[in-house]
This record gives sequence, C-alpha cells and structure tokens, in this order.
Amino acid sequence: MGATQLSRPFQRPGWVYEEKVDGWQALPYKDAAGVRLISRNGRDLTRRFAELTAARDAADDDRL
Repeated sequence: MGATQLSRPFQRPGWVYEEKVDGWQALPYKDAAGVRLISRNGRDLTRRFAELTAARDAADDDRL
C-alpha cells in the first residue's frame, strides 16, 4: 500500500499509523538484542539510521 497525501492528519479511534520521515518508511522492532528498523520491503535499515536505534536503546522505558 502506498502513501496518500491528505490535507489533515488521519485520526480514528482504534487505528494507528506510521509516520514517513524524509522519504523512508520503517517499523521498529525491539527484542533482547536491541532495536532494529525494518523497511516495508524487509530491508534492515538499522545501520543506516544508527542514531535513531542508539537513542531508542538509551531510553529508560520499553516504548518504541
């Protein structure tokens, strides 16, 4: 599914969405090994965006 441009942010109870930043879409996954960023096509983007995963690893809570 591709992105659709809207005039206002989408909001509906019970729905969540991922934000697209600088043309990249990735979902974060966290396990005992740490945080990984995986693209919609299944590519591992963790190293490419190491500063994001390092910041997430350094946070005190379990939220992504």
